[in-house]
Amino acid sequence: MIALPLEPSVHTIATTIHGRYVVRATEAPPLGLLVGCHGYAQTADGFASDLESIPGVDHWLLVSVQGLHRFYTRAGEVLASWMTSQDRELMIADNIAYVRQVVAQVRAAQAAALTPSAPLVFLGFSQGVAMALRAAADHVPQCAGVVALGGDVPPDVRATAATLPPVLLGRGRRSS
Repeated sequence: MIALPLEPSVHTIATTIHGRYVVRATEAPPLGLLVGCHGYAQTADGFASDLESIPGVDHWLLVSVQGLHRFYTRAGEVLASWMTSQDRELMIADNIAYVRQVVAQVRAAQAAALTPSAPLVFLGFSQGVAMALRAAADHVPQCAGVVALGGDVPPDVRATAATLPPVLLGRGRRSS
């Protein structure tokens, strides 16, 4: 009798990973907290500049959260992604917990300036739309709204869409 090789088994293990986020404070007490989730192959630093370009946002506390999954371009630039399809459910849970911790840490650090009643709004671009919507669903009823630009509502959020705060959807006319 010939012994067949055993099939390898795949396992996962929880571990600690450090995330990165950028905060842009205001000189006066902020009107609200805007938390941005960048698109694929961006960084928190670069997306913070995009958030700062929004008209009327100068009186808001801005937070740009970077995806946990960093990678190098061929030119050596460090960029980030929110997740891939591998171990999707685990990555979704990790990302939701991560953004929850960022919001809690920013609120604690800015408690003197940011009132508890200040609106919390999530903004996502492209791949970050799914993360912004997941974060908003995780922060019901504290979240006042979501801005979703150029991305889709993920299936796991569609099931809870009725409980989401108001969502402003934006899309382009063409891809380029």
